[in-house]
Amino acid sequence: MRQTFKVCIFLLFCKGLLGQVTDTSQLFKANVKEMIDLKGAEEQEQTSNIGSFKDAKIREIPGIITVLDNAFIQNSGARDLVDLLHLVPGFDFARDVDDVVGIAVRGNTALEGKVLVMLNGIQLNETGYGTFAFKGHFVLDNIEKIEIVRGPGSTLYGGVASLAVINIVTKTSKYNDGVEFSTSIGVSESNPSAKRGAINFAHKFNNGATYNFSGYINHSNISNITQPDAQEKLLNYRDSSGLSNEGFVSSFHHKNFNYNFVYDNYQLDITDNPSRIIMKNIINQVSYTIKPIKQLAIRPEITYKWSLPWNYQDGNRAQNDALTAINNRTDFKLVTLFTPNENILFSAGGQYYIDDSRYQSRVVTFYDSSNNARFNTIAAFTEVQLFTKYFNLTAGARYEKLNSSLKLTEAPEAFVPRFAITKAFSNFHVKTLYSRAYKIPTIQNINASFGTIKPENLQVIEFEAGVRLNKAFTFNINVFDNQLTNPIVFGYNNLTATEEYLNKTLIYNRGAEAEISFRNKRITAQANFSTYYNTKNEVTETFIDTVQTKELAGLARFKGSFYLSLALPKNWFINTNLICNSERSSYVYTDSLFTKLELKTISPRAILNFSVSKSNFFIPQLKFDLMINNLLNQEYYYANALDNGFNLLPDQRFELSVRLTYKIGM
Repeated sequence: MRQTFKVCIFLLFCKGLLGQVTDTSQLFKANVKEMIDLKGAEEQEQTSNIGSFKDAKIREIPGIITVLDNAFIQNSGARDLVDLLHLVPGFDFARDVDDVVGIAVRGNTALEGKVLVMLNGIQLNETGYGTFAFKGHFVLDNIEKIEIVRGPGSTLYGGVASLAVINIVTKTSKYNDGVEFSTSIGVSESNPSAKRGAINFAHKFNNGATYNFSGYINHSNISNITQPDAQEKLLNYRDSSGLSNEGFVSSFHHKNFNYNFVYDNYQLDITDNPSRIIMKNIINQVSYTIKPIKQLAIRPEITYKWSLPWNYQDGNRAQNDALTAINNRTDFKLVTLFTPNENILFSAGGQYYIDDSRYQSRVVTFYDSSNNARFNTIAAFTEVQLFTKYFNLTAGARYEKLNSSLKLTEAPEAFVPRFAITKAFSNFHVKTLYSRAYKIPTIQNINASFGTIKPENLQVIEFEAGVRLNKAFTFNINVFDNQLTNPIVFGYNNLTATEEYLNKTLIYNRGAEAEISFRNKRITAQANFSTYYNTKNEVTETFIDTVQTKELAGLARFKGSFYLSLALPKNWFINTNLICNSERSSYVYTDSLFTKLELKTISPRAILNFSVSKSNFFIPQLKFDLMINNLLNQEYYYANALDNGFNLLPDQRFELSVRLTYKIGM
């Protein structure tokens, strides 16, 4: 918290030098949105451009879209992204290697490189394995909204966007005057559980240029409990499950020029050994929009990313150096939009990125005995959207191919099309979607397979229908059919004590998601339900009881959530949410030699969260939040989505948190 205080003082000093903040409405818009002149909104309806090259009504975007706005985020009582995204239909979370908590989508584990996570449109997935650690990552007080595609995003985004896309948009995209900072503390099991701080700042210069800064710091524990693990070893999670995340986003915008800088440092203690993982990103992005004529926009973009994907500290270096590398990515991207008239949008572009990976220890090598390796990936994409009175038609495709300095059995490449028919009428909308998607193997997928790994392919058919009975009440339902072929599966070879990645054959599941919401000036209520059905599965690592079942290992087959926020007189808010999921099963090693796998069953859970908040708390511009997470003190564990035998990872039980937010000049 001392670091947070220092940054607050620095920003207040900057504010005094730069003067009063004015309009920043052009900041942090998604890249493509800045490239076109948008038509004025005909009605007050939520829009986004995730899943599309053009900002559009969510009900018409060719994808299954969820947008969590700032009011929802702040009133959710969520501590982090995991709490928040548990409220989204079809999302679940599981334990990855070394206590990292990863995501699952519609019954498919997506722990490594199958869900694209972006910050203001900039990719955050580490480039070694493609993972993103969700638990305790970022501070929600920095976030203006989160845009989500529940389903394939490969044609637009490529690489690691096969199952879903998540774009986190910082608060400063909306601020237009002043600075805001917040601080919070949490207590669980009679001990401190979390300390968080956040700062958001924006300034507009006299020449129209704008500058934004959004900083965050989070020190917390995954759990504070003490209990035996599966090998009957007593673990004090308060001393062994600590995590910290510090970073900031800085942006400068002037006319058609944009510069973005991201620093993100995530560290996590491993509960069953003395190691600590560091995942760090330093990203620079520059872009410029060229408009030779009104109907045409061309946007070149260059991104440079330096990262430590899985850097181990304080542990057994001889064992962990094999996973400790430094990765660099240089990404060149060009997007062109052509709108000959208001009924047609044509988009096309290309991307070329270079990945360099080098082990920190020179005695550690890739499978060709070299200490470093280079990977070159080229991609091209195009899409046409036709807007008519009765339907909107989308047709597009993307091609991507990877080459490497390492010897490959076959250069991984993929071609994926997508087709969509959508239309939003006054009180009804419908979407019919067909998409193919892929996961291009990552650096360590290739290395651990000795260059034999192939891309993972996905075919998805989706249908959504929704009604708006009035401006306050909406209901949506969608069904999906997922066929995942050549899935890339992680394994561990006990004979050689090395990781391995293999292509398996098929995971085929179907499911449905339904959501109902009501919103007016006083009440925001939302309930959703989601389920999947394992139709055919040939990946034994995901089996339960060594046979194919309707559910997959570690993942609940049924999930429901309820959210309610009540605005009371005198700026008081009362908020609550309830998250329920069905029984889960997971394999765990129960002997000290790690040879005996046993199936553990985790009972259904119902996690109730409650919060109360007050604006203008004693003084103007001060907001107070009191949050109680897991009010019923339920046990909850992150389970294994594969038969890797890791211990079940406990989450916090009853946790009490207090947050203060103060605005200056707003």
